[in-house]
Amino acid sequence: MQENEKPVIFIPFGATGDLMRIKVLPALFELFTQGSLPKNFRAIGFSHRNMDAQAFRGHVREMIETYKGKAISPEALLTFTTLFDFVRGEFDEVSAYQALRQKIAETEKELGASANILFYFSVAPQFYGKIAAQLKDADLLEEHTDAWTRVVIEKPFGTDGKSAQALEESLAGAFKEEQMYRIDHYLAKEVVRNNPRQFFLHDLTEPYGKEIESIRIELLEEIGVEKRGAFYDPLGAFRDVGQNHILEVLAFLIMEEPSDVTPPSIRSARAKALEALPIFTSQEVAKHTFRGQYEGYRTIPNVDPQSHTETYYKILLTLTDERWSGVSVVMESGKRVGPAHKEITVTLKNGEKRVSSLESKVHYTGEYTTLILEALRGDQTFFISKEEVAAMWRFADPILQTWHTGNPELQSYTPDTREIVQKSKEIENS
Repeated sequence: MQENEKPVIFIPFGATGDLMRIKVLPALFELFTQGSLPKNFRAIGFSHRNMDAQAFRGHVREMIETYKGKAISPEALLTFTTLFDFVRGEFDEVSAYQALRQKIAETEKELGASANILFYFSVAPQFYGKIAAQLKDADLLEEHTDAWTRVVIEKPFGTDGKSAQALEESLAGAFKEEQMYRIDHYLAKEVVRNNPRQFFLHDLTEPYGKEIESIRIELLEEIGVEKRGAFYDPLGAFRDVGQNHILEVLAFLIMEEPSDVTPPSIRSARAKALEALPIFTSQEVAKHTFRGQYEGYRTIPNVDPQSHTETYYKILLTLTDERWSGVSVVMESGKRVGPAHKEITVTLKNGEKRVSSLESKVHYTGEYTTLILEALRGDQTFFISKEEVAAMWRFADPILQTWHTGNPELQSYTPDTREIVQKSKEIENS
């Protein structure tokens, strides 16, 4: 049986949640309309929502219509929804996993072959370990010689190094590293896919510190936190996009040329680049970082009225490894800081600036379409390894710990202006 004809069962946990509605389902529907899904594809949603399979199919249809609009083929949408089944249950409910096992068996019988299984954890990270343990106890993770089992895991991968390690241990009790696909949609962006090292460094020679003055990565957003207060307030701007998205983009730029183009080699090169980042002392955090919060943030529903969560930050560091010694890196991100501005800028010592946009030509749908397809194909190149997760937290923890003590002081800024961006330049000029 050819790989594209091999049955695949996609099993999202949190199947009725926002992540499914906004990102995952539209991406699946896009793959379906392109004819890119495996020929014998089925999905079994798992959620605590009180509904049956028919109601869930109606829910899938409504989610697609809401997100994609009415300009879609009714026939295609109807066919798409028939691919879905449903199991209702709590994440720690043993009987629900037995029902899921039975549903998988029924689906495989219908398809006439054992199926590849792709689990998708579209839930809060505190449930990951619980779900993984239940799947293992229900014997749902046993791989067969003719079928694979994989899991896609969404960020955040912990809230600090300690919790990230605990999360990894809970997942490792059920899944092997080669089965885990830690997703970061920034790794589907065009600038990353097109080899940023080739774009920025193609005519430069090592050590790059001789020719490069600075690297700047900016993710400035016009939008605010809006209705995401409960999610955002425990995280803040740095945990939300800096400790992951921006560091991964930086790793792709400064990593050494991989020994080959296989996923393990590329992921290893990224991890080594992240491990080489200098670690700040508390004094360096106070001097070389800046953080702010826009006025009105504390009035957002589910935000602590005394919140000290940053909605803007800037970090200035100087690379110290032999290839990049002396090159300064500015990492900056914020919400409601005026018009959106997302780009990488490499400035040479001769004054030349090399700029590449981080704006998506496609919305989340296109990025998730790419990554889900790669998970189905078993390509981990653009998924994050456990070594990368550990290295990112190794860099981030000292910064967050010092911020927690009140250093540097959290600055207030007028929303929808570049006020805080201008003010933060003081750390670049100090």
